[in-house]
Amino acid sequence: MHPVLLVASLARVASSLVTRSSGLIQHRDITPFNVTDFSAAVDPTPINGSIEFWVSLLVQVSAGESFTPCYAWAPSLNMTLGTITYTACNLRREIGFAWLKADGGFNLDIHYQFTGHMEDVGTYWIPDSQIVWGSYNGVEMQAYDGPGSFSIGGIKTISM
Repeated sequence: MHPVLLVASLARVASSLVTRSSGLIQHRDITPFNVTDFSAAVDPTPINGSIEFWVSLLVQVSAGESFTPCYAWAPSLNMTLGTITYTACNLRREIGFAWLKADGGFNLDIHYQFTGHMEDVGTYWIPDSQIVWGSYNGVEMQAYDGPGSFSIGGIKTISM
């Protein structure tokens, strides 16, 4: 086959494959995740001999949906906020969050598993300036002191 004809033939095949495969791609409008009632603090009252901290929030993963409550507790070291690895929300297990120490602050990662193998993930960065020391019953401990409500844009869809 003449090289020019071969290139033209390959271009038609490639175009056909792109057209066919693009029919398999499902378009999804990904709206920002909305968070409200966000809080995080150390509880200076020992629970079973351990000081713990908590992170609590309400999250909306799609416009028009109701907010889902999410919370987790973890051991505190020296009355400071630490890391909470991925935790599923109790009422909707397909939604979860992680609270991870990052350089200069914390990342709040929100996960929404919308199929068995795909999930949307958004990250909200909280600077160290919003993590403050306060006193509760004479005990110094860390707590979050920033906006209680915010939106998380830049949502990424990843394969699990």
